[in-house]
Amino acid sequence: MSERIPNGFVARMLAGHAGLGVALAALLYILSVTGTLVVFHPEWTRWEQPHVPEMAQAEPGTVERLAEHALAASESQPTDLRLRLPTSDLPRLSATIDGQERYADADGNPVAPVHHPWRSFLRNVHFYLNLPTRIGLTLVGALGALMAALVISGILAHPRIFRDAFRMRLGGQRLIQQTDAHNRIGAWAAPFHLAIAISGAVLGLSLAVSMTSQSLTPGQGSFFDAIFDTERPNGDSPSPLPAVAPILKHLEDSDAEPVAKRLTIYGAGGAGPSAKILAQHPDRLLLGEYYHFTTAGELHDTAGLSDGTAGQQAFAAMYPLHFASFGGLPVRLAYAMLGLLAAVMVATGGNIWLLKRRRQNSAHPHLERAWAGVVWGTPVALGLTLAVAASLVPDAAALTTTFWLALVLSIATTLVLDTPRGRPLLQGLVIASLIAAVFGHVAHHGIALPTIPLMVNLALTGSAIAVAGPRFLSKRHQHADINR
Repeated sequence: MSERIPNGFVARMLAGHAGLGVALAALLYILSVTGTLVVFHPEWTRWEQPHVPEMAQAEPGTVERLAEHALAASESQPTDLRLRLPTSDLPRLSATIDGQERYADADGNPVAPVHHPWRSFLRNVHFYLNLPTRIGLTLVGALGALMAALVISGILAHPRIFRDAFRMRLGGQRLIQQTDAHNRIGAWAAPFHLAIAISGAVLGLSLAVSMTSQSLTPGQGSFFDAIFDTERPNGDSPSPLPAVAPILKHLEDSDAEPVAKRLTIYGAGGAGPSAKILAQHPDRLLLGEYYHFTTAGELHDTAGLSDGTAGQQAFAAMYPLHFASFGGLPVRLAYAMLGLLAAVMVATGGNIWLLKRRRQNSAHPHLERAWAGVVWGTPVALGLTLAVAASLVPDAAALTTTFWLALVLSIATTLVLDTPRGRPLLQGLVIASLIAAVFGHVAHHGIALPTIPLMVNLALTGSAIAVAGPRFLSKRHQHADINR
């Protein structure tokens, strides 16, 4: 007969199991919050450098002059040159060569280095959780699959979820309020959350698998070569630069009316450069289409993202579906609202689980405090990084350290002070950091801001007011109760 397992060991294992569940929920919450902000990457780009020259479109001659300027400044030739062309979401022209990207004016002259540390930090948190690329992609993709499973199982576990879509029991116990909010959001936002979860899982896991296969069998390529046209095309004749003007004119005359987004010139300054354009199709849910051109500016072929196999087109739709890179600002605003609801879903889901454990006399007070630290510490940490980015000239690494250190300290605050005292402190820090970001941005860039950066500052101010409102009303009610 085997010896009986000690009760203390079982209790520790159960606590560890619960802690692992809360840790995964915390990562899913961080991804939900950062994903809500990532969809505004064009706005963050313009906010971080508000006074860069902007233009609705760049004339072919302007693009060609910028290519010539960039190539003349290059220290290594032949080299690859990448030109980002103005679009409706990001009306800026830039060139990247030798690993350095610079903005250009309407005449094609380089004017300022591109410096967007907060946008880069935010994308790295959401894409990789700041882990090594392959590990981060695998974990984020797995969390996407977990979210999809939670959405599907949640619907199947509540057969009345759609019939009770309008049912909210106000004024009841906290568990009832949290459950109703969780179920109502789940009923209304399930299609969006499922689409986001599946597309995130597909992107993260497939990229991780592709990178792993390439490292195990170097030189064999991957399925992304066919999907995203990652192979370098070969040049066809000696020329310092391909004919840019005919390339852009070909797109203008195309029946599909594609909008050029990026022009890549491989082997610029060498004997046989070649050109490739990534162009958006405004009426299609696609990453875009890759067009290959000869040195003379004639179309050679396309990658087939817009008219290739069904699998290729479906995969090409994953990126815009996940990151709202279609439909302009109205779509991004809708994604932001639904993304916030996803964060609320995760937060209330964690609360419900912890409250039920307490009701079953198996409470985890330390996990409850830590969870409150995650829920409010994440916006605290993001607000502090915004304030640092607006006031100083940091790099993405400094912002990464600020974020994770602030999150750890927030969790420590709720563990030490207990949730009822720690949560108001963290809420106050959210308000203070958002206001500090606005004042720091104005102090650094001036009051006379272009429209988009001004709108971002107003949105940050409105967010601070939204956090402060419930706290102010709660204090007024408490004061009124005392004076009765």
